[in-house]
Amino acid sequence: MSDTKSADRNQAVLSQSIDPFDPKSLRLTQDFSTSVGVQKILNRVPVRKPGPQEFFRVHPSEDYRLDTAILELKEEREVYLVAPALRGEMFAEIKLVRIYTSINRQGVVALWPCKLSPPDGRTSSWHETALAAAELAMSKWVKIQADMSLGGYQAFVAAGDLPDPTWPGKTFHELLRIAFSGSYIDTPNHPALRRLRGEE
Repeated sequence: MSDTKSADRNQAVLSQSIDPFDPKSLRLTQDFSTSVGVQKILNRVPVRKPGPQEFFRVHPSEDYRLDTAILELKEEREVYLVAPALRGEMFAEIKLVRIYTSINRQGVVALWPCKLSPPDGRTSSWHETALAAAELAMSKWVKIQADMSLGGYQAFVAAGDLPDPTWPGKTFHELLRIAFSGSYIDTPNHPALRRLRGEE
């Protein structure tokens, strides 16, 4: 009985010595979201090249990349996925790309369309260096910057020993659907094509 009273007394003393309003005890930890099981809802996936000051990784799985065709409207800064049936008639306008799944240090997932060499065999150092940077980013945190004297992109590896990214639990199919929802050209009367023809 005396042991119980002694334990209660010690607990009371300990409680009085801890200030419940001490900022150190109230501050959120960096892993708070993980510890309470909060999951980020992925409802937007931008289609873009990583920024020049942005360290990023590329998903290493072949299941998270795709060789396909896109249409870029540069003035509007819009990117459209083009249905296979329309690629022939749009050949002069489309770009052949390899779409990679990337993620930056803030956990923002994006689809990065890297241009591929055209069927006529002409090569571009811009395309080749971007593709090489994407391959490097599968295993290292990388940022890329345009180098006019090189005629391509310079890749820089992060100096620190940064942890691997946490990829969202979405399939590539789901990421494509989110990224190109409303930006898929599957008819000749699509508004983007009508603008190109000067009909709108």
